[in-house]
Amino acid sequence: GSMDKYISVLSSCGIETVRISNASFNFGGVLRSLSKESAVEAVLDLGYAEATLSIYKNGRLGFVRPLPFSSDKLTRCLCAALATDKGPIELSYTEAEELKRSFGIPLDENAVLKDNITAFHVISLMRPLLEGLTRELTRSFEYFASHLKEERPSALYITGGGADLKNLGVFLKKELGIRVEPLPLPGLIDPSRMSGVFAALLTGAQGIDLLPREIKARKLEFIEKVSLRIVAVALASIFLFSFFVVKFQAHDYNKRLKNARLHMESIAQIKALKQKIDS
Repeated sequence: GSMDKYISVLSSCGIETVRISNASFNFGGVLRSLSKESAVEAVLDLGYAEATLSIYKNGRLGFVRPLPFSSDKLTRCLCAALATDKGPIELSYTEAEELKRSFGIPLDENAVLKDNITAFHVISLMRPLLEGLTRELTRSFEYFASHLKEERPSALYITGGGADLKNLGVFLKKELGIRVEPLPLPGLIDPSRMSGVFAALLTGAQGIDLLPREIKARKLEFIEKVSLRIVAVALASIFLFSFFVVKFQAHDYNKRLKNARLHMESIAQIKALKQKIDS
């Protein structure tokens, strides 16, 4: 599968894969760090090519689904013909991306953004996709509440590459009627780029591990082999140490025995000499 392909690529680069996690599971660790009891919250992970909604209770994942929305789709919808006072304008993908990054979701429909392009025309092109996003979010919240017998999420946290879209939080808060904020991360962490990595680090070994079973088995087998080698080396070291101790003791005993024999021979000679003197 694709996971094996990625593992193979890492292996060819000399990198060992020790754990595979999933952002939807890991974001729960970030929410648990907020220490909110009995909280039902959602995380919208906006990527370049896809978006994923995850709903949690007390930081535990209870619902996850992909949504028909992405940063790329929002850019492409702006590539359609834009009506201006000087006639229709068609933006290239690069120009549409720049327009999206500069102005995001315009709040004032009467504003002129650039080159006679009005906010009204931009909003009219974005509206179908944005309405689809809010519709799917609402349906997901209602499904979670009705089928899992839980409350609707009280907050929606936004993260991923599309999280920095200007006024997205304002728009979703108005449409959904709940608190919408960027996923809370340390100040040095960019929520649009590093949230998944930080969430994985925060979750650590407590999180789910999707590493294939056969690789885990090979890893365990390797650990067992290394452990056996360590035990064998330790036993050999103990045996050699014991051997040298015994050998040293035997040499010491032989030396003492030799000294005792010499002492006995000296005593015998002294006794023989005394007998001659007495006679």
